[in-house]
Amino acid sequence: MNTHIAQWKTNTPALLAEIMSNNGMTALYRPLQIFGRMLAEVADEAARINDPELNAVMMRLALYEVGDPYSDEYDADLVSETIEKARAIKAAR
Repeated sequence: MNTHIAQWKTNTPALLAEIMSNNGMTALYRPLQIFGRMLAEVADEAARINDPELNAVMMRLALYEVGDPYSDEYDADLVSETIEKARAIKAAR
């Protein structure tokens, strides 16, 4: 039985940067900048908690540097390993 579950990934920092630079609506710049900073705080707290499932979400959102393909710290193997660990935990429930 194939139990593969598709999970989407998005590069949140790049998405926010793209919206801020190409939307033509300067009114969104500051709210998106604040939102990005708040997401960075969430990522810091998630790293402190160090929950495997939460870490996988942070990787999928590229909120950890090792999960951000545009970062010098990017580690595709660690991203895959972290996501698979979270899937295994969910499957064991």
